[in-house]
This record gives sequence, C-alpha cells and structure tokens, in this order.
Amino acid sequence: HIFTSTSSVHLSAAPLRAAMADTAKDEKEEVEEARDFSEIAADMPEEEDLVFDDEMREQDATALSKLMTDTTFQERCSKRLGDTQMESLTALHRQLPVKQVGQIVEDVVTLYGAPHLRPINILERSQEEATASGACYSLKAFLEYASKLPSKNS
Repeated sequence: HIFTSTSSVHLSAAPLRAAMADTAKDEKEEVEEARDFSEIAADMPEEEDLVFDDEMREQDATALSKLMTDTTFQERCSKRLGDTQMESLTALHRQLPVKQVGQIVEDVVTLYGAPHLRPINILERSQEEATASGACYSLKAFLEYASKLPSKNS
C-alpha cells in the first residue's frame, strides 16, 4: 500500500530564525571584540633576557661540534638544504674560532633574540624525528648569522 495524505505538514521556522539570529549576534560580538596584535603583545608577559655563563657557552660549543660531526644529521640536512648549501655551512663552521664558539653563540642569540638558535637547542631538536628537519634550518640560520658578526680580536 502506498499511503498518501492530502494534509500538509507545516513546520514553524521561528526556532530556526531565532537560532540564526543568536549566531549572528555572537559572531558580531566576536568581531567587535577582536584585537590587533599590538594590543595582544602589550598584554603578554615580558620575556626575560637570556644570560649566558661559562657553562652554557661550553655546552653550546660542544653541541655545535656534535651537530657538525653527526653523519646522520648531516645527511638529513644535505637532503633538506642541498649538498652545495651543506658544504657552505661546513666551511662557515670551520671558519669559527674554536675558543670563541660559545661567545659567538651568545652574540647571535642576543643580537637576534633567538634562543632557538643555540646549538644545544638545535641538537635536542635534531634527535627527534618530528623536529630534526627543522633543526637543519636552525643550524643554517645560526651559522649564517655567526658568519656575519663583526669579528672580535680577543
């Protein structure tokens, strides 16, 4: 049997309209409450300056040495950056005065406000699969920034 009816069903659209109006009102309030980044930044707590000591400088020098001798990491970086770029970075590393590496790290991190470029932090990221490729780019940035620092005769 096919059931047919001549009566029609009327649904009230009032609840739907009310819900849509509430949503529109909420969206309008969200737009009015949006703040630009300068307001958000002004509310953020001040970052403390990183103060280096001799132990930190030594840790960074050791970490940079490990990064530059870790063949697995070097191969990954060659794949990411290209062989020519890796050769260039290796040359930049060789130009760093060994006894001044810790001070150079401090200078780069301080000048650029970039604690993520500390070799100890790059080394940590290089050991995690999810962050190892990004560590290649950090190493590149660090070595390029280091090569651009004014030389110190100390």
